[in-house]
Amino acid sequence: MKLPFNYSAYYLHRQFFTYCFSLWFPPIFLLLFIFPSTTYSQQLPCYFDEHMEYLIETDPEFEEILLMNEDYLQEMMHNNPEAIMNSSILTVPVVFHVIHHSYENVGVGSNILDSRIYQALQDLNDYFRDVQDLGTDVEIEFCLAVRDPEGGFTTGINRVNGDGVPYFLNSGLIQGQNEDEVKSLSRWPNDQYLNIWVVGEIESDPNIVTLGFATFPGTNSQLDGVVLISDATGLNQYATVIPHEVGHFLNLYHTFHGGNSTTCASDVDCHYDGDKCCDTDPHKLLTSGCDENETNDCATPPLGDLVHNHMSY
Repeated sequence: MKLPFNYSAYYLHRQFFTYCFSLWFPPIFLLLFIFPSTTYSQQLPCYFDEHMEYLIETDPEFEEILLMNEDYLQEMMHNNPEAIMNSSILTVPVVFHVIHHSYENVGVGSNILDSRIYQALQDLNDYFRDVQDLGTDVEIEFCLAVRDPEGGFTTGINRVNGDGVPYFLNSGLIQGQNEDEVKSLSRWPNDQYLNIWVVGEIESDPNIVTLGFATFPGTNSQLDGVVLISDATGLNQYATVIPHEVGHFLNLYHTFHGGNSTTCASDVDCHYDGDKCCDTDPHKLLTSGCDENETNDCATPPLGDLVHNHMSY
């Protein structure tokens, strides 16, 4: 099954320069991601929903922006699909901001090696370009930026000591307390780059290890981008974390959006209900297991659960 990707989020909200790092990465791949789940599917690794709720609660206008964006996206996809699905490869420059502790030299703790960042970018590209032919080639590639906002040379990797930010030393990045301050340590214009912050810890539920989260188009430019923990960046067992979070950055919801572990999402109008992708069947939140024979009682007729979709768990 090949699932839709909201390419138009780029054209509407994210217009990037195409300055790329000189390392060449082979064809990359997708999000609709029909690809085996990894160990992180046994957890609740993504903080996207909670972060989105927080942004809506603290900024009443943000929900209206999301609704306007969605209407525009749906209109474009249905009335002018050739504008966003025209076989052109879109290249997005990326900057990784590694926010580490003062006592961590490069290669120690959260101050991960360049090679880990290269691997994370490789993972991202592999899934978006469907290298293994397991899903759909989204025709979007990502590269490390070679020009900074002033036009100077850059490797696309910034390393900054974050211990001067309140609570960061002991708790890492905390939504609603120090997120803006942490991101302000190193942040490039969000209309020119995809900002990815790598931190040692994202504090959320004390019983859950949060691996990352991302923001939707329309988010305040001060916060816009992707956050990953260092332990889930550039490691094989967490290779699907970065495409999952960049999927959110490009306007994709979780496939179980609108439902939970016991309740199915509404499916009256697939363009606006659930994950708003009409060829993704509604399903309940699965927090563990990848049983391909399990019945999805949210679908009509009942089908197998979406255990191979990266926008699920």
